[in-house]
Amino acid sequence: MSLKFYHDPLSPVCRSVQLLLEKEGVLYEAVHVKLGKGETRQEEFRGKFPLGKVPAIEDGGLCLAESFAILKYICEQYKLDDHWYPSDLRVRAKVDEYLSWHTGGIRCKCFYWAVIAPAKLKKETSAEKMEEVTENLKSALGLLETYFLSGEDPFICGQEISIADILCLGEVTQYWMTGDKLEDGYPKLKAWVERCQQYLGDVFERVYEPIYKVTKDGVFKYNFNL
Repeated sequence: MSLKFYHDPLSPVCRSVQLLLEKEGVLYEAVHVKLGKGETRQEEFRGKFPLGKVPAIEDGGLCLAESFAILKYICEQYKLDDHWYPSDLRVRAKVDEYLSWHTGGIRCKCFYWAVIAPAKLKKETSAEKMEEVTENLKSALGLLETYFLSGEDPFICGQEISIADILCLGEVTQYWMTGDKLEDGYPKLKAWVERCQQYLGDVFERVYEPIYKVTKDGVFKYNFNL
């Protein structure tokens, strides 16, 4: 029985897992869970995944949530190429360093407070809150440019792409849906995004079809003025 993958295609962390599955040819059954409809809070979903989050997977009796855990599990269980989650301790430590930073760094909820929260809460996010999260986003983009991508290596943790890259890629490109390309103001970040796109090729285009559609339809509107 193939792995069952619960996801919302507009979620950046879900896209990261899907990119890995697709690029490495891991067979899976996709189950669309609509975050906007509150489906992760439904009893049936919570019965399998008490954390109430996507992405989530079922694989041979294992039910697992949290994107970092899922990505590492897929790398190990399906014996993917070593570069995704390297066996070399020093390189793996750098991947783990990025993962530890990711949630409090580039995944700083700026997109959420600008776009999702107003629709969900039926009121605009305060100017003070937006100033706070926008500054957090600027700081995170600066660290990507001046630390994580500061050397000569083409990818975040070395010469080859890793799960750190696809996690970061999902988050940076989330802003495409508002018509913003945050990477345009950061030369190294922009070159890295293009490099990841080139490496992922047709898989990137296929996984990002929902993002292109939402962008074209103008579903999310916000000018981040970064």
